[in-house]
Amino acid sequence: MRSRALAAVARQLAAAGDSLAGTTAVLSGRPAPAAALAHPSQPTAWCSGRAGLWTTAAAAPAAAKAAAAGPRQAGRHAAAIVHLGQPGAAAAFSSAAASHTGHGIAQKILSATQDGVGPEVVEAVAAMDPAGVPSVARAAAVTGITDASFLATLAQAAVRAMPHLSPADICSVVESFSDLDCYSVEFKDATADVVLQRLPDFSGDMLGHLLRAFGDSNYFDGELLEGVVAHLAANPAQYSAENVADVVYAFSRCGFCHPDLITVVEVAAGTLLKEAAADRGYAIANVLDAYSRVGCSSPDVVDRLITKAAEDPSSFDANCLAKVTTAVIKLGYSNEDLLLPLLDAAVGKLPELSPKAVVELVGALGDLGYEHRLLLDTLTDRVVPTRLAEFSLDHLSDLVDSLNQLGYYNKGFMALLQQATEQRRAGSATRHTSRGAQR
Repeated sequence: MRSRALAAVARQLAAAGDSLAGTTAVLSGRPAPAAALAHPSQPTAWCSGRAGLWTTAAAAPAAAKAAAAGPRQAGRHAAAIVHLGQPGAAAAFSSAAASHTGHGIAQKILSATQDGVGPEVVEAVAAMDPAGVPSVARAAAVTGITDASFLATLAQAAVRAMPHLSPADICSVVESFSDLDCYSVEFKDATADVVLQRLPDFSGDMLGHLLRAFGDSNYFDGELLEGVVAHLAANPAQYSAENVADVVYAFSRCGFCHPDLITVVEVAAGTLLKEAAADRGYAIANVLDAYSRVGCSSPDVVDRLITKAAEDPSSFDANCLAKVTTAVIKLGYSNEDLLLPLLDAAVGKLPELSPKAVVELVGALGDLGYEHRLLLDTLTDRVVPTRLAEFSLDHLSDLVDSLNQLGYYNKGFMALLQQATEQRRAGSATRHTSRGAQR
């Protein structure tokens, strides 16, 4: 099995060779080979294998040197290889064979349907300039494209473009892929390679957002996570507590615990407690939420954060307070002296909570077996009935399960939910029948 370094070089060699072939063909007046546009030598975006084939005999020694140098030096060698036979790193991408701009394609995507963009758009994406990938990915995320052929082609375009994108654009593309639920191991590998090579170029916010998107996509890359933690530990002043919270979240989604992660959070704890006074609890909420998921934590830091939150919970943003309370329960803190101030403050903020926050908070109470009567009465008598349209059927089902777990019963509320559920299911069936008749 090839190492990450060798695989990264192979990908860039394949892109360079195919793109150079396209440029040569255009200059000579011949049609560009299909490989220059579609890269058939690479596996599809949904394949777990690493992409890339050696394209020239002269490149082999350089590739071997890159692999031997280790993953940290591989990027420099790969960059030099990509320049072979090219006037500039992005020259081939700017050729007449790939002159499509992202703006024009993005406009077509924004006017397309979720399940189909048309073959001409897919072809344009395959031949797109790297600079266009971020805007096209964003447009696809906004539209909610589900077209498998389009997503596979977009993932391949992103892999080829990755070495040429700025850190901000890389973050944008990763977040768009996360929004699209576009899972591509090759894209994940290519992104991780570039980020590891250029870690100092990423601001704390960029790195935090990128790792959070990786977590949401269920991407696990141990080398990337370890590299990020080592970088954070070596440069603690460059990252806010909120950035650290995003990184912890990514670790938690992967079920990956690292001793240095606790050290990083401990270093950030002092800053975190200062920030919390001004940010209405966002930093504390996100770190505690991440800690409740990750499976490893520093008790002293957690205790300090929870104590800080309990001092003045009414000053917290509503959703942050719900997140803190849910995390405190998940972390095993069942002391009423600690929980009651949080839950009492949450009662007054229930009308401001998102449906997701409501469901998670009541779910945590159900798991704990703690019935806060005032909170549950307020929720079932006023909050959910007046905002019923905001709660999906899944939300309502989860609420009922949690209330049953607590042994809590509100006859009027249950009747309302049953009526709403029947009406929505009937409406869904009618819409489905109507669409079938139109076809």
